[in-house]
Amino acid sequence: MMEYKRELHPLLETLGLIYLVKNFSSVRAECVQSLKEMEIDGEAFYKKNLSYLEKYVNEFEKKYVPDPEEDFFFGNSLEFFITVSAILIEYPELETDIDTLTEDEVLGRIESFFAEEISQAAGRADFMEKRETAAGPDAVEKPEAAARLNAVEKPEVAAEPDAADKLDTMERRFALIQSMDYPEETKWKLLTFMNHPLEKCRALVGILRKNRPAFEYTLERNRECLETLLSEAPRELSSVMKNLVEELAPGEITVYQTAVFPLMEWLNSKAAFQGIMTDKLYLYKKNLSDAREILPGMLKILGDKSKFEILCSLKERGKYNLEIAEELRFTPATASHHMGILLSNHFVTVEKKDGKVYYRLNSETIAEVIRYMEGVFLNYMPPHDGLTS
Repeated sequence: MMEYKRELHPLLETLGLIYLVKNFSSVRAECVQSLKEMEIDGEAFYKKNLSYLEKYVNEFEKKYVPDPEEDFFFGNSLEFFITVSAILIEYPELETDIDTLTEDEVLGRIESFFAEEISQAAGRADFMEKRETAAGPDAVEKPEAAARLNAVEKPEVAAEPDAADKLDTMERRFALIQSMDYPEETKWKLLTFMNHPLEKCRALVGILRKNRPAFEYTLERNRECLETLLSEAPRELSSVMKNLVEELAPGEITVYQTAVFPLMEWLNSKAAFQGIMTDKLYLYKKNLSDAREILPGMLKILGDKSKFEILCSLKERGKYNLEIAEELRFTPATASHHMGILLSNHFVTVEKKDGKVYYRLNSETIAEVIRYMEGVFLNYMPPHDGLTS
């Protein structure tokens, strides 16, 4: 069951605004480039729909309080920022009770957050403990867990983890880091976070608390604009996100709007976050109602050799992100980038199995492409219930 709240989540907005203060130019450039890869004029779309972000961030920055730890949490690693933000959102007591929580209690929340990944990595940790030479930085292998795409996958909170599901040794932390589908910089930041959980959580919460007034300030300065955007925001999740909710978080979910990540849809076990401009992107694509306008964008995706090879690979069976990366000799980050575009354009669907997110070829979209080609080149357009109708 989903409860929709047409309001912003203060914690996510505050953390997101800090991230944008530190990385606005690169985030804007990546956004425009991603839109371009969808055959959308990224600059025009940004100016029409996303230019409010500049005042939203600028007003926040006027009251922003810098911190020595800000580069660790809000540097150029989006994956790390999203992960630690998700942990804080998943366990609100890490913010409210951080002054009284112990190191073991904080580490326990991290263990619960990564319960499935720890379980999968436990066998490798047992092996590593028997090695004669202690594991060092060069021992970290390529990551293996499923990619987080427009969403952070989070299993239901586990009960007390058993001994095999704990992060109580350096070897187990290394094994978990090895199993994660993140860039090297992100993995090492996560390892530092796990090695000093109480210290790092207190630092993150300290940054959050110092900058809540900055969020309240920019909220007030942008109130009229944000209220308008919220009133026009999507009133339900996209079909892709609904499928993710059903697969990954079938219990009760609260859906919040997010202005700081306007094109993002993000999920954990307790909440979903929907960008206030996600429907603008959908309508932009849907309004290209003529097949001659829709088809070039779809063919451009298919014409990209890497994405084409991914779809050919998925024709055989569903696969998880690292499996695709290893088979096609991509880095996990490159595979995640391609999968994000394929997922947002309905060329693939997702399925959770054995604690991993598997991607499958969406044959309906392939049939849609064929239908459009028939309409353009053969003057034949049969009736259908297609994804872009």
